[in-house]
Amino acid sequence: MKLYPAPIESSYSWYGNNHNTNGTREWIAEKVSRKSNLIICIGDSWTWGDSLGNSKDEPLFNDVDARHSQFYTNLLAEKLQADWLMIAWCGGTNDWILHQYSVIKTAIDKGFYRNYNKVYVHVCLTEMFRDLRDHDSFQSINKENFKEFSKEYFKTFVLDKLDKNRPIPDTHTFSKNFWNVDFDVSDYNFVKDTWQDILFRETNMENKSTLPVVSGIGITPLVTYLSKNNLKKIEAQFSDVLLDVDTYIDAMNECQYNNQYATKHPTAEGHRLWADYLAEAMDDFIK
Repeated sequence: MKLYPAPIESSYSWYGNNHNTNGTREWIAEKVSRKSNLIICIGDSWTWGDSLGNSKDEPLFNDVDARHSQFYTNLLAEKLQADWLMIAWCGGTNDWILHQYSVIKTAIDKGFYRNYNKVYVHVCLTEMFRDLRDHDSFQSINKENFKEFSKEYFKTFVLDKLDKNRPIPDTHTFSKNFWNVDFDVSDYNFVKDTWQDILFRETNMENKSTLPVVSGIGITPLVTYLSKNNLKKIEAQFSDVLLDVDTYIDAMNECQYNNQYATKHPTAEGHRLWADYLAEAMDDFIK
């Protein structure tokens, strides 16, 4: 790898540039074509391009040619006339994603990418509460209201980490893939819409739910945490939220730009729509 700062640093580095011992899924990929600019995209399986091509199929679960041509990192690079670096972990957490952002930003600040005219970074954050798998010692001040609990969690696991990386350049932008939280992020270079918002809008579907978590990857550690800490009022409120989650997933199943696997990963066209949106949003920040 030419574009990832050596040595490879990851919270999950047991297998080098692989997700597991099978070595079939890389978490770093790059395309170096001597372009004048560079785009670096960081995220989870949605950024990785899960379900593109035959990536859902055994034995490899990785259609490299399809992914590297169809995922939004490559499409965005074409718009920006840029080389690209993709850093993504399927099923990953925001703690891991923001650790990778810190690695990249430090490298930028030290001049690692000095040969490029512009270095763009986009970080697509995953749903909340996945971090509780590794950080179940988190102590919330709010113990009675799920919405306020979610806001506190978001501040702790996302915004406080971004604050440590200030100043954040205008060429660095952030987004949420299929989740959201009611919190003012106007000072953090977040694009306005989530990825799923864009897919719903293109299908003329309207879903106004603001859900901080959607998949079992986030729900399971949250339920375990609430039970372990005896947060019964929040547990009861979250039970009601799960009804909205079911409705939201039904809408994702109906959306033609979502695959019907795992966390309903975007189709190739879903990646194109996201790249188009990001290119315009990033341009607005730079202006």
